[in-house]
Amino acid sequence: MGHVVVVRAGPYHRERDVPRFGDEVVIASSLIATEKISASAMDEVLPGRRVYSDTKRNRWYFRPSPEGDKILFGARPRAWAKIIEEAASSLRGALMQVVSQLKSVRVSHC
Repeated sequence: MGHVVVVRAGPYHRERDVPRFGDEVVIASSLIATEKISASAMDEVLPGRRVYSDTKRNRWYFRPSPEGDKILFGARPRAWAKIIEEAASSLRGALMQVVSQLKSVRVSHC
C-alpha cells in the first residue's frame, strides 16, 4: 500500500495555530526564489538542472524553477526563524553556502 503526502501553504507561526485533520501531519517548510539568472549560470551551479538536497543536519533542497531561470531554495525552518524576513535572510545565507558563485544574486520571492 502506498503513502500520500498532502502539501498546502499556511501562515502558522505557533504550534497551537496548526490545524489537525485526522491522520495528517503538518510539516513546516520555508522557500525562497532567486531573481532571474542566465542559462549559463544555471548550468554551472545546477548541472543537469536536477533537484538537489542535503539530508544531513540542514535539510536543504533546491532546484531550478519550472521556467528554468530562477533557483528555488527551501529548508525546514529553524526554531528562531519566526518571521518571513528572518527565514528569507537565513535561506539566502544557506544558498550562498551551497552556490557561492551567486553572491550577487538577490532573492525575488519568499
